Amino acid sequence: LHPHRQPTSRRRSLTAHRCPFILTPSRGGGGYLRRTLRPSLVRNRWATRHPYSRVGYTRFHCNLKRFVYTGNDSGDQECQKVHIKLRITRSPIIGDKFSSRHGQKGVCSQKWPAVDMPFTESGMQPDVIINPHAFPSRMTIGMFVESLAGKAGALHGIAQDSAPFKFNEQFTAADYFGEQLIKAGYNYHGNEPMYSGITGEELQADIYIGVVYYQRLRHMVSDKYQVRTTGPVHNLTMQPVKVSTRRRIHSIRNLPSFISPSSAYYALGNAYGRKRAGGIRFGEMERDSLLAHGVSFLLQDRLMNCSDYSQCHVCRLCGSIVSTVSIAPTSLSTRRDIECRVCGTSKGIDLVAVPYVFRYLATELMSMGIKLTLGVKP
Repeated sequence: LHPHRQPTSRRRSLTAHRCPFILTPSRGGGGYLRRTLRPSLVRNRWATRHPYSRVGYTRFHCNLKRFVYTGNDSGDQECQKVHIKLRITRSPIIGDKFSSRHGQKGVCSQKWPAVDMPFTESGMQPDVIINPHAFPSRMTIGMFVESLAGKAGALHGIAQDSAPFKFNEQFTAADYFGEQLIKAGYNYHGNEPMYSGITGEELQADIYIGVVYYQRLRHMVSDKYQVRTTGPVHNLTMQPVKVSTRRRIHSIRNLPSFISPSSAYYALGNAYGRKRAGGIRFGEMERDSLLAHGVSFLLQDRLMNCSDYSQCHVCRLCGSIVSTVSIAPTSLSTRRDIECRVCGTSKGIDLVAVPYVFRYLATELMSMGIKLTLGVKP
């Protein structure tokens, strides 16, 4: 950045410390640190060699939430790295989590077109349709009260008093707000007739409708979906697994200041998982679900083809899968023949597909002196 060069539009968007202003937008494909760090700010070798590299790359349309220069823990060193926090706008989609202020949580299961939504006699359409079966188990009675209070307050244009212990068994909240609803010309219990947005006919049930504060939670399906075709496998069973979340510390010289050197282990997080193509366990209860649905052959796909599929040779004569060996080619033949060491012949050798962990089980039983005999049918 030359001192006599005229400031460009990019430089005019930077503060005196050469960092972008808060809420600076990024249109995707750009970086927040491109030509913003001076070489003197960062002392490590990489940044000195490439002082104007594009760092903090993002492919999202977002805004800058936070931009912090950080040194060491004690604060007596110059900038070592930059912490960037972005704010990405996301529209609600199917699978995102929502909740009222009473713990009545749930995920969005359907986004319905506005023209097909049911409507009341006054033409109002609901924003959220909730299943009534969500209430008996959670017993969120306060949400019913809030619905009545919000509806009555909106109709009369008043702020409702939500102080605790205001009502009792002789003076209930349903009676208090029900009287306000009657004065406004509505049903005492908050029910209203609604009409189908598709046919326009009246629904054959009164719908409990009111005003409730809902909030969006941070658990979004965009951060949680997990897909795997192939990926890391366990080297003993050849099945997709996650490794332990704790590792041995071999050197304590570079320990962070908040970890005691006397501690032999510290948590590092999953080495495998969503970010590194880990698998999701298909357990015994999931197996029961497939059996109950009558699609038992899917177990062949889940538990073998997509797990630890392998092929091995088996001897039909003695039924063993651990006694077959490959015979090295000789001067008379270049073929590698498979032979059974017990039977001494290659006449009864077949190639079968089995899970790899079954072969591991056979070797474990062999080590204990237990012979596993297989019956092979043509």
